[in-house]
Amino acid sequence: MPSWTINGQPSDRSSILGITFLVGDRDCNTYAYVTATSVIRLTKDGGATWTDLDPSKALPARPVNSIAFDPTNANRAFVAVSSYDVATPTKPGHIFRTDNALSPSPTWTRVGPPDQPYADMPFNVIAIDPRDTRLVYAGSDNGLWQSADGGTNWTKVGLASGLPPASVYDIQINPATNKTVIFTYGRGAYELVR
Repeated sequence: MPSWTINGQPSDRSSILGITFLVGDRDCNTYAYVTATSVIRLTKDGGATWTDLDPSKALPARPVNSIAFDPTNANRAFVAVSSYDVATPTKPGHIFRTDNALSPSPTWTRVGPPDQPYADMPFNVIAIDPRDTRLVYAGSDNGLWQSADGGTNWTKVGLASGLPPASVYDIQINPATNKTVIFTYGRGAYELVR
């Protein structure tokens, strides 16, 4: 019978909200988790040791709900941050990117979406398209956002595309078929038709 063993634990014992593997690590020893207290940790040795992916505390002190690594560039990662900017007025934003995730001291940059009333809300999930890593999707409490240029510019995807303004909690992209599906709260699942 299989058994489980502890592999990592937040130092402050907060809830782990998301976890992801680095696609390029064929041994599956490199992965990261994010927590409700904005802790982001990375292991490169299967959980034996963990490093802080935000040692300078550049990210807002709010829950980090999701992390995604670029499948073609392990140094590039995105996070989706929850809550509202009023909780951390000196550090606003909901989507951040690092281009040096594997360095000893990664730096994070706020990449979007722009300051708009309907963009200041919890972001729940982020995903990078494995066939075209310039395509980044982010699910918020009022729907789906998309960037076609690696996070520089963002567009709200809404009713005109067939999506209701419902909370998006998961985004799955099958790398073999390129099928993209989002999962919402109370409104079902939606598949991207290309």
